[in-house]
Amino acid sequence: ERNFTFDFADSDTYQWRYRPLFFCEDKGMKNREIDISFIGTLHTKRLQVVKRLMEFCEENQYTNFLYLYCNKLIYLKKKYIEHDDKYQGLSDGNVKFKSLSLEETNIIYGKSKVVVDYTAEQTGLTMRTIESLGNGCKLVTNNKYIKNTDLYYPENILLYTGESCDIPKAFVEEPCKGLPLEIRNRYMLENWVREIFGGTT
Repeated sequence: ERNFTFDFADSDTYQWRYRPLFFCEDKGMKNREIDISFIGTLHTKRLQVVKRLMEFCEENQYTNFLYLYCNKLIYLKKKYIEHDDKYQGLSDGNVKFKSLSLEETNIIYGKSKVVVDYTAEQTGLTMRTIESLGNGCKLVTNNKYIKNTDLYYPENILLYTGESCDIPKAFVEEPCKGLPLEIRNRYMLENWVREIFGGTT
């Protein structure tokens, strides 16, 4: 029996084999017309991160793609019935009620310089993390465990804590350093499938 997990904590707790997730090949769009992008399901802490990103992009005149997905009924209840303070100051136009497909997400990453990630509790790397790096984007994340992986290059990855998500302008404007081919290949979908189902290590 072979058990795999993409989560560091589960790997330690259950002695399962750690195997991170994968990215699909990008669409070859490398004009990088979007300075900063964020794609995620809305919850209160992510909301604070996105609000700060909106301010940051406006202050520096950065182009951005900020996509917050939320169930429509939950959003309307929180904002207009419960009058939750955390949902105030956010335009209804900033919240989307349909999630993006993997293909749509990949297209955005292919146009982005920097992708911002917020992880609530899990220790493993999200699909968003690996997809962005696989597509040649820089990454801003609060997942400190990425420092334990072969993907971690300080030139490409900026760590933050809390909801501040302060990004130096130089990080946005300097080009992303390409991953070594052997590392990039490991995270491609076909090699993930080969390892999981083919029994390779």
